[in-house]
Amino acid sequence: YRRTSTLLIVLLPAVLLLVLSAKNLVVAKVLGDTKVRGAWKKAVRGVAKAKSHMNPDAPQEFYSQLAKSLIDYIAKKFEVPAPGISAMTVGSIIGDSDAGKRAAKLASECMETCDFYRFSAQKSSVQEMKDVLSKVDEALSIIHRITPRKTTEHHSQ
Repeated sequence: YRRTSTLLIVLLPAVLLLVLSAKNLVVAKVLGDTKVRGAWKKAVRGVAKAKSHMNPDAPQEFYSQLAKSLIDYIAKKFEVPAPGISAMTVGSIIGDSDAGKRAAKLASECMETCDFYRFSAQKSSVQEMKDVLSKVDEALSIIHRITPRKTTEHHSQ
């Protein structure tokens, strides 16, 4: 190109495209972080609500609230549908890091316990409820620190 103005006209659309793409990536990251922060706050409130339902004679509400809080947070954090999260699939969703394995083990145990007491006529002791509550707190804290994988391999579960 012999003229600078011709070169600018040719390159301007490409430069604009690059700038807008970079801006969109930043906006998407901020919005994603905001969604996860909102999900974190909701999970913390859900756990607090579960504590208020800690009654060994009627454990269903307590365990339902704990399971819902845990599953909903995992769904938002890792961008998977909540109905696809179970004690069996949580490991593949959270990841293979040491922290991911620990969180998946805790989450899986909690989900199994919550399912058992939600659908069982058997009563739960206050100590069992406190133990599960502690495990959910620990699992949520670990999951909160995990950076989700960029791949979509866990979406196919």
